[in-house]
Amino acid sequence: MDLLFMADIGHSRDHRVSQYTEPASIMKRSAFEGAFSLFDGLQDFIVNQGIRPEAVLIAGDVGYVGGASNGLNETEYDFQKYLQGVVPKDKVFPLIGNHDVNYLGCMVPSPSGGGVCWYGAGHTAVVSSQDLNFHDWRQNWFTHFPGLDSAIIPESLEGHDWMAPGRYNLNLKEDSSVYFIMGLVSGAFVTSWPGTPVDSTDGSRSSQKDLRGDSTECAFLRDSIKNGRKMGKTVFVYMTHHFNQNPCSDWSLISQIDVWIYGHVHNAWQNVDQGSIVKKEDRNYPVRVLIGNGGFDNGLIDTVSFGRLTEEVVPSSDSSSEERVRLNFEFYDTCISTKWRCPVVGVNVPGCWQKCRDVPGGHDSGGGPRKALPTKQKLGFSIEAPRRPPKSKPHPSTPFESGAWNMKVLNGTNGTSSSWMTLSICRTAWVTASYCLTISDSEDDAAAFHFYDQSLESAGPLKNYSARVAVAGDGRGPLQVYDGFLYEGPNFWDTSLNGPGSMNADDGLRLQFQQKDNDTWTIVHVQYINGSFQVLTDASQEVSFQRARPKQVPVFV
Repeated sequence: MDLLFMADIGHSRDHRVSQYTEPASIMKRSAFEGAFSLFDGLQDFIVNQGIRPEAVLIAGDVGYVGGASNGLNETEYDFQKYLQGVVPKDKVFPLIGNHDVNYLGCMVPSPSGGGVCWYGAGHTAVVSSQDLNFHDWRQNWFTHFPGLDSAIIPESLEGHDWMAPGRYNLNLKEDSSVYFIMGLVSGAFVTSWPGTPVDSTDGSRSSQKDLRGDSTECAFLRDSIKNGRKMGKTVFVYMTHHFNQNPCSDWSLISQIDVWIYGHVHNAWQNVDQGSIVKKEDRNYPVRVLIGNGGFDNGLIDTVSFGRLTEEVVPSSDSSSEERVRLNFEFYDTCISTKWRCPVVGVNVPGCWQKCRDVPGGHDSGGGPRKALPTKQKLGFSIEAPRRPPKSKPHPSTPFESGAWNMKVLNGTNGTSSSWMTLSICRTAWVTASYCLTISDSEDDAAAFHFYDQSLESAGPLKNYSARVAVAGDGRGPLQVYDGFLYEGPNFWDTSLNGPGSMNADDGLRLQFQQKDNDTWTIVHVQYINGSFQVLTDASQEVSFQRARPKQVPVFV
């Protein structure tokens, strides 16, 4: 499989002047030179570099036209022109962002209709006005993106009525291992859209609950994952326009997602190190990818980018004969700003993409030559996974298999024969709002941990392992070290004001575990001292493991 993905795309040079670039103080940002460069870079990718993608996925805000027919017609035209017809019309797939509901993005409630946001391009000043009904809006998407007719609507476990383009799945190639889940988290401030069926409401609406108490988006994820597994898929790519509204509280579902792609905030970021090869079996967090810098200039980043996903079969890394696949995520810049100071630090204003650097030999639609160049941002990674569902589960051999574990601390800490690792507010001033690793005599206080990114350092009767450790609580931050103290670092859900997350999965401290006997392990360079666990050169701490008892998972709000 070979496909392109992007989010927050603006207008091409062909449509730089239209009703969708007014009011100029706001919507003109989607028709700056950077927005034009995306299409120029795509044509360079096809014509000059000879790439032949099979599909395009657009993670929301598809040209900022609110689902209006003439605006979608322009976007349909642009992809056929600049991709030179290589990707057929029925292989371009949109999902819904806030500017796909209404042209102005449903940021301010309309004073008419009880504070709602209306479908379409109708607006007065900075609010929506009555334009399209849900049925006509939906039909416009099917007319201009005919691939939606072939979208998979997963069978509902609980009677939900899923429908494209709101929520749907994609199986782009029968022999591929990858399954795409296209969700609905639009990023709109106003999520009341008149005439919308219940199962097509925004996932951020915590009031939309199914009978089991989960959010609508949670139910959709559950149905989608089950459907993909029935089809023999092993890699799940989840796409939503926005991220930080936490649409699903069920971590057992979130943890089955391999890659989560989102946009909305006109920036770019990922939560693993550039060039990482993530093994599915050792992954605790979805690889989270922000690619929202496709064409709306908010002055936050100095490049315009798109992504490419390719899938290849690779030899098994062990003695088994089961085939594996590797998904490669590459990123390309089509505009590098000419401004000497960009992004505009601390000021959310347009200005970074009004002019782009010329690149000799690139495609030029009238503003200078543009190419698709490997990104200057710290982006790009790979996922490795079984090509087909394993015939049998791996034989459990250590506490590092999947699931949550409690750690019992031995060596007579706290004047007792054993205690339990737990977390409490750090006593040191530098992390007063964080939780440090300490102990409790009560098993009820025991923290649960997941081990990920594991490595067998040495085999034999007694094994040596290294692994990163994630807290299996509401935050799910990895254990990190600061000034010698072990604490729970930023969690998966943390997001800065400009969109990037605060947690990089590779920031978790890699701990060394040595097996002492069947029940006892030693954590090297770690010891409990004066109320907290500290990292010291000559220290060690004996522990044992037991399966964590189920606890109520807090609901994210």
